[in-house]
Amino acid sequence: MTRRVIYTRPDGGVSVVIPTQETLDRFPVEADLDAHLLDRSIPADASAVQFIDHTDLPTDRTFRNAWRRDLGAVVVDMPLARDIQMAHIRAARDDALAASDTDMIRAQEDGDPANVLKVRRQALRDMPANIQTQIDNAPNPTALKSTWPANLARPA
Repeated sequence: MTRRVIYTRPDGGVSVVIPTQETLDRFPVEADLDAHLLDRSIPADASAVQFIDHTDLPTDRTFRNAWRRDLGAVVVDMPLARDIQMAHIRAARDDALAASDTDMIRAQEDGDPANVLKVRRQALRDMPANIQTQIDNAPNPTALKSTWPANLARPA
């Protein structure tokens, strides 16, 4: 089945209901399946409930938490996606800083001024401010994804 049920949550986000194979097997008649999904899978506070084809959903789920409805279509809310991108970059940067803490302590204990390490750590601290303009100017999700700093590991 390629149809999905989408609805808007009270927080403005979009939820997608994908029936399991077991449910599809139990309800081979489309009208019965639709009634079952509406009855069992849609919360009372949902709005704008709609059946759509799976091809009408964005294929890239990178900014899934920024999906919103616009005239019935599912689109990426770019201001929210930008916030999500920056939060992910900051989290990865924080991980990189934490990972370098041990190296910094060892360098200090050894009496090594560790200038290279200091420069690298300062670059990590400055990273969000240095890429903010790129993030702000990204016109679409693809461009926004490309703002990820090359020297920063992507989260798994």
